[in-house]
Amino acid sequence: AVAHILKRCLAKQPQARYPSAQALREAVSSLLESQSSLRSRPARPRLAVAAAVLLALAATAYQFLPRPQHQPALPNYQRIAGELPSFSPDGKRMAFVSIPKSGRRFISIRNLATGEQKDFGNGLAVKWSPDGSKLCYVRSLNEALGLIFVVDLSTGTERELFRRPAVNASFSSALAWTGDSRAVIAPFPDSDNSRRSLWAVDITTGERTRLTAPPSGIYGDIDAAVSPDGKRLAFVRAEAGNIADAFWKELSSGPDGPVYPLTVGRGRMEGVEWTPDGREVVFAARRTLPKSAIWKVSAALQPVEPVLLQSEEGDCAYPTITRSPRGGLRLAYWHRRREANLYLREAPNYDRDHPVATGPLERYTASLSPDGRRVVFNSNEKGNFELYITDSKGTETTELTAMAGAYSGSPQWAPDMRTIAFESSHGTNRDVFVIPAQGGAPKRFTTEPSNEGRPFWSRDGQWLYFRSNRSGSSQIWRKRSDGTGAAVQITRGGGVDPIEGMDGKTLYYLKSQSDPGIWSVSVTGGNEKLLIPGVQLDQWTVTAMGILYLERLVHAAHTPVKIYNFADATSRPLTSIPCSNYCVMLTATPDAKRLLWGAIEKDESGMRLVEIPER
Repeated sequence: AVAHILKRCLAKQPQARYPSAQALREAVSSLLESQSSLRSRPARPRLAVAAAVLLALAATAYQFLPRPQHQPALPNYQRIAGELPSFSPDGKRMAFVSIPKSGRRFISIRNLATGEQKDFGNGLAVKWSPDGSKLCYVRSLNEALGLIFVVDLSTGTERELFRRPAVNASFSSALAWTGDSRAVIAPFPDSDNSRRSLWAVDITTGERTRLTAPPSGIYGDIDAAVSPDGKRLAFVRAEAGNIADAFWKELSSGPDGPVYPLTVGRGRMEGVEWTPDGREVVFAARRTLPKSAIWKVSAALQPVEPVLLQSEEGDCAYPTITRSPRGGLRLAYWHRRREANLYLREAPNYDRDHPVATGPLERYTASLSPDGRRVVFNSNEKGNFELYITDSKGTETTELTAMAGAYSGSPQWAPDMRTIAFESSHGTNRDVFVIPAQGGAPKRFTTEPSNEGRPFWSRDGQWLYFRSNRSGSSQIWRKRSDGTGAAVQITRGGGVDPIEGMDGKTLYYLKSQSDPGIWSVSVTGGNEKLLIPGVQLDQWTVTAMGILYLERLVHAAHTPVKIYNFADATSRPLTSIPCSNYCVMLTATPDAKRLLWGAIEKDESGMRLVEIPER
């Protein structure tokens, strides 16, 4: 009889299961009544097991039964505009990053009971001190440097505490406090920039104390949190941008003391936070789900299985948790949901869009095969970004890479269409890889201890161009595509996004992501000339007709596609595409008979505030 109840509970088809928790409870009660005569007999092992199972079933059913009317109903969740929340110690207020329509991020504090909000200076991440009297937050000085400020909430005064190198874009700029509120915890790179360790910086004296010592050859430690008793540190240890796990350690053990794993997934981690009782750590990760969710796990000497705490469509990241004034717990987290799609247009009119890759995923980089029949693109279908190949109609899609958690993108077909070059953050830095177009093992093309990417084949297939910072700044280099010989630097004034001209003699490129505009230089180097100002990364290509590019217009329903004529150095409209949100890319076949474009068509970002009853 027990087996019968269990089988019905576990039936694969929903209609074969119990229709409600009440029906399950009735079945359990009926069985107990029918077996009442056994209570007077000596207990037997099988009956003891059955009794235990029935008790578990009854308890499970009880969890789903309606609560008495005198218990207050707790709301599911509340949406708040902003990012990266941090609760005050009493749980009544929340600091976070606001994003107004102007797009400039700044720090805000909201009273969760009244909705009253106070704004501070611009910032990227914020953390409330354990004593409730201060905030620390990050402000970006430039692409390479961040400023850390401390705000005295009693006076509203702020001061710069220290400066540190910018954090990899795969992570937030999260900070932490020591338990006594006397020091701010942040990651700092070693002198050779090989790895990042966590340090505590005294807010009065500026004295630094090293807290962790990660192994060499990885990105390092980041996204820390100190337990409520101030004795333990939880942190993310990252091998690379999307390959990380959470750990904890006793602060008294020093930087070289033992660390204990909280997770063993080697995936993307987004934030850690201790529960108010200091027994568990809450974190964001994808784990077994296609999108990031909020999990909790016990801080034990050996890793245990995490428990799912909160999930929804889209990515949940950077949780913060506190005791709720209403009883139970209060959870807040950053929620993101994006959809970036790819479309094809054909000559001669370029007036109809044919879907190539669409749906609730993100696709940011892609390349058309020279004959226009296939498309290679990156997508986060499995959480991290891998490469996929489809036909021009998007009807047959196959996975090309499986780089185990790394970011892969910027794919480019070789002229003979047999090989694809791409960039990937697999390992401690980003490199250029090549892979057979029909699939197989990728081969690392660049091997320097620096960051390389954005590959592009020469028109004859003999060279691969790529950007590299091996000289100290991002420049365009090229190397023979068979891997022989040394790489040769081409640009001197900065360079990303290289594309060789149709004649094989001229190289076109952007100087940097923050300096839009197309430049030209000989493939052997020399005089660098600005051709078209204002063009963004990935939003242009070179064809036999000229340079095709997107003209960015503010608040436009359609974005013009223009063509630059080399003969008279003038541009004319070719068509326009409906990417009023944001166009992520534009490319074409060498003969320009087919255009491929992509746009972010859904972009939702905000915070969720959730009340969790204590169990």
